[in-house]
Parts: sequence; structure tokens; C-alpha cells
Amino acid sequence: MVRFELDATDLEQLLQKIAASPGNVEKAINQSLEREGAPLAIEGIIMRMPVSQRGAKAVREKKHAKYSNPLLKRMENLGFEIVAKGGASSKKGSFGYLAFPDEGRGSSNPVAHHFFNDGMNDRTPRILDALNEALDRAIDL
Repeated sequence: MVRFELDATDLEQLLQKIAASPGNVEKAINQSLEREGAPLAIEGIIMRMPVSQRGAKAVREKKHAKYSNPLLKRMENLGFEIVAKGGASSKKGSFGYLAFPDEGRGSSNPVAHHFFNDGMNDRTPRILDALNEALDRAIDL
């Protein structure tokens, strides 16, 4: 799970635009995060998702999360959260091994993989650009 939140410097730039806006800025921000922000974050995370290889085989025989749309967005007011689909690994069709990827839990995952945080950090500038564009459009209305 990874959560997008604004830090102080990003927030300061956005607050200046919000103060200049006569329109419904909160709605514009939420729509931008849902339409552009969350999909960008999911794309960044999936791009970094490692695919294990079984022995010397170059082609994986099982369905892997990276190729199966494994993530969900949970929208919040002025933010969102990206989580793994399916819940527990005991559920059929679940990608339970994505539950704690940054901690390296389990016998088959002894190494921590930070692809959730790395993917979000990589996409944050593009998400902020989309937010700024959305605010510019709201101000112009």
C-alpha cells in the first residue's frame, strides 16, 4: 500500500493557485487525482514490479501480478491510496504476495522490494503537474 500526500513545498505552490481561484478547487483537485494521479501512480508501481523466474526458465508459466492489473485505487478527499487487489494469498485470484512488498516478509520473499514507494516517488512530479494544470483550468473558468 502506498498513499499520495502533498509535502509542504508542493502544498505552498498549490495554495497560491487555490487562493487565486474563484471556482470549486477541491472538486478540481479530486477529479484530477482520480483521472490522472492514481492511474499514473499505478503505472509507476507496476513498471517497477519484479517478476520472479523459476530456475533457468525465461518464460513464467503462472499468471503474475505485473501482467494482471493487480492494484486498486482508493480515493480520499485531496488524496488517494493504492492497494493490492484480492486480499489474502489464500484467496483464489489474489496476489497476496503484494501485501507487504516493502518489508520482505515470507519464506519466498526474503528481500524487501520498494517498488510501491519507488513507483509513487517517480510519478509524483507528473501528478503534481496534472494538479497544477487542473487548478489552472479551474482558475480560468
